[in-house]
Amino acid sequence: MRIKKVAFWDYLREWRFEPIYFSNLALLVGVSGVGKTQILKGILNLQRIANGASLNGLAWDVTFSTVNNVEYRWQGEFETQKVPAIIPTEEDEINKFRIVREHLSREGNVIIERSNNEIKFKGETTPKLSPFQSAVEI
Repeated sequence: MRIKKVAFWDYLREWRFEPIYFSNLALLVGVSGVGKTQILKGILNLQRIANGASLNGLAWDVTFSTVNNVEYRWQGEFETQKVPAIIPTEEDEINKFRIVREHLSREGNVIIERSNNEIKFKGETTPKLSPFQSAVEI
């Protein structure tokens, strides 16, 4: 897999990095404090989300290609909770945050569209899935 473009927002900590475009060779160079480590942490958080992590206040937009040069775009956002829920509801889990939107496309064709209300896989509404896990992980 090769990342072509990535943007990342952390609404809880109120920081973001705008789209960064990567070529075949990419170097992160800059003086201390300009965000090199934050970019790497953002990419690592995408890996965590794809593996099932639920991260408070994070949003992402990444375009990547496979070894066969098939291009995918994956976008999503978790809810932001400034103060954790005092009395969790039946669906809540401790330290888990709901996905409020998610979108995955392949070569511009939509595979998954997710909102607060429903998840569509190739245009068809799916049964209710975990609100805390990315559809990519599921």
